[in-house]
Amino acid sequence: MTSSVLRLRERLSNSVLIAIRRAGIPADALYGSWAFGDFHLDEGRLETFSDLDLMIPAGSVSDSALSSFQGTLSQIIPLTISVRRHDDLAGDISSASDRWITLVGFASSISKKDRPIESNYRSYLEAKTLLMLLREDRDSRYAEVAEGIGTSAARNALDLKTGAASRWDRDSYLTVLLDGVTEPFRTIMSLILQCGEIDLQIVEMLCCGLDGVAHEMPATLTSHTRSKLAEMRKYI
Repeated sequence: MTSSVLRLRERLSNSVLIAIRRAGIPADALYGSWAFGDFHLDEGRLETFSDLDLMIPAGSVSDSALSSFQGTLSQIIPLTISVRRHDDLAGDISSASDRWITLVGFASSISKKDRPIESNYRSYLEAKTLLMLLREDRDSRYAEVAEGIGTSAARNALDLKTGAASRWDRDSYLTVLLDGVTEPFRTIMSLILQCGEIDLQIVEMLCCGLDGVAHEMPATLTSHTRSKLAEMRKYI
């Protein structure tokens, strides 16, 4: 990234943090890409694909305060606020559980047919998902995963995740990274990529996989992930 892009990212990040504080939202409520600074940013269009993830227990922040906060954010950069009510992501979740959650999230993002998916957004989703599937430690950030792999394909994936790139430099890069994903996640991810959309077979495979690890996950996290699968069925 150029120095000007880094300055822009820092300025946006600081503005978001100030808005959070002024809204009366605890600073530690922020998690995910905006907390770690590896959010997606298309600096030319001043657009981000990364949600602002907040962990806010029910009743701790009023709906009116969140609505006002959303209005403040829209003046900084258009983005979606994603609020979780249960702190169920910080526990000891197995790698298998983490990968099933990741696949369900990817499938959910591309299954919605109420809006077309632009090629740059799809490439972002592919890159983000592959880096998450390839990490050995679920606490590892995207740059750490890419650096650990150390290939041009991984670096391209990181650029797609952060917005430094808008497409795969080579079509083969996606396949090369996919080859490093363990089974059964590689097969399911491959099916999704080949189909280009989500069908009933894929949803059933995801349901079966999630059922197999549900006992290892907090009940609220399992319920949240299953709700995404239920939503997917509406688009089939």
